[in-house]
This record gives sequence, structure tokens and C-alpha cells, in this order.
Amino acid sequence: HADYAELVRILRDTLIALEKFQDAEAGVWYQVVNLGERKGNYLEASASSMIVYAIGKGIRLGVLDAGWNAVLDRAYAGLITEFVLETKEGWVNLNKICQVAGLGGADGRDGTYAYYISEPIITNDQKGVGAFLQACAEYEHLRAGQLSAEKGGSHAAGI
Repeated sequence: HADYAELVRILRDTLIALEKFQDAEAGVWYQVVNLGERKGNYLEASASSMIVYAIGKGIRLGVLDAGWNAVLDRAYAGLITEFVLETKEGWVNLNKICQVAGLGGADGRDGTYAYYISEPIITNDQKGVGAFLQACAEYEHLRAGQLSAEKGGSHAAGI
């Protein structure tokens, strides 16, 4: 792609900014990322999953250095411990997903803090589960490739 270097720069700049707001205890991110301590804010699964995916893919493609592995491991562990819950019946649920968030329209989607924290928090929303599955697949793909490389093998990088 003609603008590959610019896209890599944007990815790096975005992740550097997001890393500063990674919750120190949980390893994931808040619904309103830069206001983690504000009343009503909560750790959110779909955005955290997309961030894990981006970090994992960036490392795997070589556009993020190995220093990002610690951020990724903490975030991936946080996805599992913070959002995944097995029910007594043996079902697995992905919790703490914002049902919808956007800007504009007649619904009062004005981009304020009050708007973002007023949206319903739901379980097993498709966009949250999809992002979570992508994050898990990317993490496993990256780790399988690293393990193969450590053993002197070859693992297709893919895209």
C-alpha cells in the first residue's frame, strides 16, 4: 500500500496513547478511555478486545517492537479475567459490552461523558464477541509463531 508507512505511524501513535490508559490492575480499558476513575465509567470488553487485537497483530507483523509483549500479555489476561464468565450450567459469557455508542442522529448521541456511560451494558453482544474472538485468535497466532521461532521452526506470518 502506498501509505503503509503512514498507517504504521498512525497505529503506533494510537497504541502509545492508549497504553497510557491501560488499567494498572485489570489490564484492560475503560468505556471512556481517558476517564477511568470517573464515577459511572466501567471496564469495557469490545474496545479492550480491539486494542488487544491491534497490539497482537502489530507485534506479529513486526511494526511494534518486543517491548509491547508485556502490554499485550497483561491486556489478554485482563480480557479473560475481567470479561469472561462461565455459568453454573457450563455456558461461557462475555460480559461488560457497551450495547451501542456513536455520534450524531436524533437520539442525543452527543459525545458527552453522560451519553457514553448511559448506554446499556450487555452480555454476548455480537460486536463484542466478534472482537474478542479476533483478539484471542491473533494472540494465539502470535504466540504460536513465537514458540515455533524459538524452536527453530517456521510459522507463516499471514496477514
